[in-house]
Amino acid sequence: MSLSESNALDSLEFAGTMLERHDLADCSTPGLLEVTGIRQSGMATASGLNDYDYQNLSSLSLGLKNLNQLSTVNKIPIPPEIMEHFKHIKCHCMMGLFPEIGRAWLTIDSDIYIWTYEQSRDVAYFDGLSHLIVSVGLVVPKPGVFIADVKYLLVLTTPVEIVILGVTFGDSNASPNRSITSTTEEMQLLNKPIFVLNTDNVAITCIEGTSDGRIFLGGRDGCLYEISYQAESNWFGKRCKKVNHSQGLMSHLVPGIFKVFSENDSISKLTMDNSRRLLYALTEKGAIEAWDIGTDVNSVKRNARISQNDIVFSAGNILRTIEPSVFKPVTTLCSLSQEDSPQFHLIAITQTGVRFYFSTVPVLYGIQQQQQQQQFAPGQPGHAPHEQSQ
Repeated sequence: MSLSESNALDSLEFAGTMLERHDLADCSTPGLLEVTGIRQSGMATASGLNDYDYQNLSSLSLGLKNLNQLSTVNKIPIPPEIMEHFKHIKCHCMMGLFPEIGRAWLTIDSDIYIWTYEQSRDVAYFDGLSHLIVSVGLVVPKPGVFIADVKYLLVLTTPVEIVILGVTFGDSNASPNRSITSTTEEMQLLNKPIFVLNTDNVAITCIEGTSDGRIFLGGRDGCLYEISYQAESNWFGKRCKKVNHSQGLMSHLVPGIFKVFSENDSISKLTMDNSRRLLYALTEKGAIEAWDIGTDVNSVKRNARISQNDIVFSAGNILRTIEPSVFKPVTTLCSLSQEDSPQFHLIAITQTGVRFYFSTVPVLYGIQQQQQQQQFAPGQPGHAPHEQSQ
């Protein structure tokens, strides 16, 4: 064996050793239970109260000392043809991202525009509505209900109707298994809506889809709705209908009868945990609801609800020296899949940066406050104890 061949083998062996070392390091990444400092599963605790909980970059590595933690990588303007329409705006606009297809969206009154945010091109739009758009959602369709070219459903709601559009990509003759996240493929909206439903004078505030094609809606009346749809109509019902899970069967017979006796708490956010079939809802007044969505529209049930006062009271019992106002309001929810964390199932984040980690009780799926964990953001106000509260 020549010297060059020997050196090549040594290099390959060294490279293999380095790969194994990095793979082992990746596998040994601590889970959320360890990171958050809970000593015993099922015990409520807190972390992030001390300065040493937040390491400086300079203490980690000499090469990271001058690293900018936040920087602008690129600036991509809104396409000029969309900017032209801003001149004619009358009432309202909203903006968001569809990262699953690499696109941004913008509504101007009753029109919606969608384009690739990496290259600011491929503008698709829909202007067939006559009322103001109040919420937007992109969901995957149920398998076998639509033609194979329909890869997503665009859900638009106005104060009076819910409109569902089919979304296709590229050439219809191309391979059905092609990637649709590429910005090189043209996005198209079907000319006519697939479904149109009445809102029954209840504004829809948020939209959330599941991995198997179910569509859930949060209402301003505080109710959870589902759009139930199928390939064809049958003897037992329409092809598409809106089901109110919060009021049950009686709401179909006597609409709105229960609204007279209850105070509305609008649903502001929905987030889905597909791995556990759990849907979480955040209300305008800071309450959190846990819904078991079951296998179909007939097996949905709400299993738990925690009010904002309950959350503040529970957190205050753990951290008695912290001002209770930092525990509210909860502004957003983030569900955690089984892959993300076997122990934690939901993160609730407050306006001040406090993070609540919740778990759910097996079988009943009620939110288990005994395994609630509070984690504070850097610079959190209040004189906290030096040890973790149990």
